[in-house]
Amino acid sequence: MKLEDMSLEKLWELFPITFVDNTDKFKDIYLDEEKNLVSLLGNYIVRISHIGSTSIINIKTKPIIDILVEIDFDNKDIVDLCQVFRHIFMDKFGGGISSR
Repeated sequence: MKLEDMSLEKLWELFPITFVDNTDKFKDIYLDEEKNLVSLLGNYIVRISHIGSTSIINIKTKPIIDILVEIDFDNKDIVDLCQVFRHIFMDKFGGGISSR
């Protein structure tokens, strides 16, 4: 069965949402991934930001690092590259998510 065909109840059972204390580990993971993304995408990057609950100190958070990378233009090669490395690509003009 595909994930998109599952009920929310089944998805919650398979992928429970947990909250943890925020630590410096999240910032360190973000900084490592930022380096990887800069190495991968180079001059295509306009701005890269640590977003989501792990970027806010002193709150409970889901242990998922959210990173927003803004690029200057739509380039199919960049989309394909992001998909190879399992990043989500959201098209501001099409409004959709291209991959997970």
